[in-house]
Amino acid sequence: DGSAAKAQKDDPFDPASASHKLIKSYTIKCRDVAERLTLGENVVNRCTAILQDLAQKAALGSRNRIAFFCALVHLASREENATRSVRELAMANVDVTSTTKRGGGATATKASEDPAARAAAIDRLEAQVEGVVKD
Repeated sequence: DGSAAKAQKDDPFDPASASHKLIKSYTIKCRDVAERLTLGENVVNRCTAILQDLAQKAALGSRNRIAFFCALVHLASREENATRSVRELAMANVDVTSTTKRGGGATATKASEDPAARAAAIDRLEAQVEGVVKD
C-alpha cells in the first residue's frame, strides 16, 4: 500500500525523512534563540519534542519567522520551569532576521540605532510571538 510507505517516509524519527531533517534544522534555530537568553539544553530538548509532536500531527510545515522559534522556546521554557516572558524573548531576538548564513545559524542585524524604532520593533515581535503562542 502506497499510503503506508508514505507515512513511513514522513516519520519524524526516521533520519532519512523530510520531517526529521526539518526538525533538525528547526532545533538549531531554537538553540540559537535559547542561547540568547542563556537557557539550557533541556529547553532545546523540549523544543525538539514539541517539533516532533507537530510533525507527527502533520502540523509542522515550513517556517522561517523568528516569532515561531521564540514561541517554541517560550512554551518549552514554561514546561521546564525556566520561564522567560514573551517580552524578554522579543528583546533578546529583535535584531535577528529570518535569513540564515551558509553555515546555518541566524544572521544578526541591527534593527535600528534609534531607541524608539528599536522599541517599536520589540513591540511588533512581542505581538507576533504572542499570536503564535495563542495558535
